[in-house]
Amino acid sequence: MNLDILKSNIKKIFQIKFFIYFIFLVLIDRVIKIFTENKILNLINTNIFEFNIFYVKNTGISFGLFGGYINLFIIITIIFFLIQILFYDYIKEYGFWLLILNAGAMGNLLDRIFFGYVMDMFSLKVFFYTFNIFNFADILITISVIVILYKEIIKKN
Repeated sequence: MNLDILKSNIKKIFQIKFFIYFIFLVLIDRVIKIFTENKILNLINTNIFEFNIFYVKNTGISFGLFGGYINLFIIITIIFFLIQILFYDYIKEYGFWLLILNAGAMGNLLDRIFFGYVMDMFSLKVFFYTFNIFNFADILITISVIVILYKEIIKKN
């Protein structure tokens, strides 16, 4: 009986901890966007890469793709969250990476709902390749998707 209570308490602690991480990541995204909007962040350039910060209103999805479908992306993101709830037992092994993915998705979703666009600001050029303009939430989404896909590939092999 005491072991069950201990397990339950540990589970609650992890849930609270994950929720705090989630809020923290969403807040980092928001603070970066506020600083960019207020022109507080400066440009960073070196010989190896060029990193610039711009203020861009993105009506598309990650990296500026498919612009102009804000309402569709809001609906898709909400459906994405609902699917995760429905299939949680199958995907819970990726808990930390889903937390990061969801924090990024939530950061961009909040922008779409409250502003009608997502604020992108980072421009990165490495040698001769320039990445599309992106934001912190896009970084969270991209890294978590790569890790989850990698883990799925490893698991299947």
